Amino acid sequence: MIEKMGKILIVGPQNIKNKVLDTLQNAGVIQIEPYKGDSYQKEVVDIDISESDKALQAYKIVQKYGEQSEKESKNIFSPKDSEMNIDALINDILKKERRLSLIKEDIQRINQKIDSFLSWGDFSLELLNSIEKKATVIFQFWEVSQKNFANVTENIEYFLTIEEKKGKIKFLTVSNSEIRLDGASEIVFDESISQLNNKQKEIEIEQKEITQFLQNSIVYSSSILNRYKKALDVLNFRKASGEAILALDNMIFAIQGWIPKSQIKIVSELFKDEPIQISEIEIDEKDKVPTLMNNKPYGAIGQDLVEIYDTPGYSDWDPSSWIFFSFTVFFAMIMADGGYGLLLLILMLYLKFKIKKPSAGIKRFINMSIILSVATFVYGVVSGGFFGLDLATDSFAFLKPIKSALSSAQLFDGMNISNMMHVSVLVGMIHITLSLILKVFRQIFSQKDYITPLSNIAWMVAIWSFYAGYAHHINLMMVFYSSLGVVFFTSAGTFRPGKMIFGGLLGVYNGVQFFSDILSYIRIFALSLSGALIAQTFNNMSMQIWDGVPGGFILAPIIFVLGHTLNIMLCLMGGVIHGLRLNFLEWYRWNFDGGGRAFKAFKKFVS
Repeated sequence: MIEKMGKILIVGPQNIKNKVLDTLQNAGVIQIEPYKGDSYQKEVVDIDISESDKALQAYKIVQKYGEQSEKESKNIFSPKDSEMNIDALINDILKKERRLSLIKEDIQRINQKIDSFLSWGDFSLELLNSIEKKATVIFQFWEVSQKNFANVTENIEYFLTIEEKKGKIKFLTVSNSEIRLDGASEIVFDESISQLNNKQKEIEIEQKEITQFLQNSIVYSSSILNRYKKALDVLNFRKASGEAILALDNMIFAIQGWIPKSQIKIVSELFKDEPIQISEIEIDEKDKVPTLMNNKPYGAIGQDLVEIYDTPGYSDWDPSSWIFFSFTVFFAMIMADGGYGLLLLILMLYLKFKIKKPSAGIKRFINMSIILSVATFVYGVVSGGFFGLDLATDSFAFLKPIKSALSSAQLFDGMNISNMMHVSVLVGMIHITLSLILKVFRQIFSQKDYITPLSNIAWMVAIWSFYAGYAHHINLMMVFYSSLGVVFFTSAGTFRPGKMIFGGLLGVYNGVQFFSDILSYIRIFALSLSGALIAQTFNNMSMQIWDGVPGGFILAPIIFVLGHTLNIMLCLMGGVIHGLRLNFLEWYRWNFDGGGRAFKAFKKFVS
């Protein structure tokens, strides 16, 4: 359900403002609304996000480096948070991670240098310098293009070609004094290959030590995350302080905010011994009231689905339970395979017992997946879909007992194109009609609108009368045209001629949208049919290889398993994407406003 919200004003003396804000932050039930006018002064507050950013960055770093080695690092040392300066640790983590980035660049630069020096060989620079001093000669190293080599070396008395490769020639010159060669690039050796290799080994040792440190720091991840939350608490407190207004020469402060109506008395009790005035104020028409959805068990699962797409508007009715139910139906019809549903059910039950202390979100996800798996299994069995097996053939003779049981449980043929297309359209009509019914009730009871609901009722009559005439040849065209007439005169919500005509034309034009939305539900059968055909294709391929290829008894099961694994993934994508799409586009369009903003309580992350 969507909680009823109230707008309150809290006024008190300036000297206890921080105490009031601290109490409100601990209570965590109010969303402070910043003052946007210019009639009153606001306290100038310095907002510094550096501490929270540093803690968050450090947390991400230790997660990145330590997640895979958490068990090993715990065996290396145990954290003693009481003795650890977490701020110092955070700074050390950030410093070492930056150093690690520089090390990676150094290693890359050294490798490039070694590659460029390899053709010259590994020689001692000290020995070379000693020869130069004793022989009073100078060795110089050069690189030149092959076409310029002859011109460059024409006047050189002593030179030695070292390498010819990729149109380049490397050569060595020996002279009594330093020379310059136009058209050639001189290569200066400041380190030998041996020195570069030794330097690389030293850097790699440092890299390993830093990486180990970052991996070991995973044991402090909860403390670092806690530090981040504390920094957020301070940051949010300062923001809230800056959103209060000051009056009477800064002697009093005032805060306005949104709060669930059920919590107003609780907040009043918090300040019963303080010189604080709490008043509920009128909600302005321009105010965008925040939306707080409060659902339990299966409604909470539906709420997770709703929040994937949008936050309902405050004036909407909570669609969570409706979305969850219809999504389950669509998902099962799109998957349409009892075997796939059974595999998913086994996997989800394993996860449910394997994960001992799941978070609330993970727990809801597993529960939702179990429900979807059961629905898929049941629908697949009653529609005759089980790993794409054709129950009418003798293929997979060893599965004859299973096929016999499935045949007795089958209620209809899920591969009958004509019937299933009809069913898909019928499901769409029911789904959209339900949306219109909910909208009628919302308009009457929440919005106190008694004219516009008539157009929605008329559309329901028009949809079903047209269906009766088209699908069952029942002549209800007079009812259909009469319904369109009601739509024309009531869509605008007023009987003023100008608005009524314009709104009526737009209302009747909605028939095109109704038609396209209802036909959109054919995707349910199209996706289920494609999944069944792919499954049958892999089944036939496996049987042909089993019977006709040497060693087919080994290859056929591999193709069967891989093929069905791929098909399960495709069916899952189709079931999730299109199961939600039919709710969020085709169904939402006729019922919900959406575009709401989620209620964000001013609260402490760390108590």
